[in-house]
Amino acid sequence: MVTAAETVIVLVILGALDLGVQAAAANTVVDQIMPVIMSLGH
Repeated sequence: MVTAAETVIVLVILGALDLGVQAAAANTVVDQIMPVIMSLGH
């Protein structure tokens, strides 16, 4: 049997992984956009 606590832990880990993926995607987008913004600024 899977206890409620184990279920919550798994959900938290999956949620953290999902946030990590989103953060990595956002960082990639920022890394691509920042040079463009910097070149426009100067």
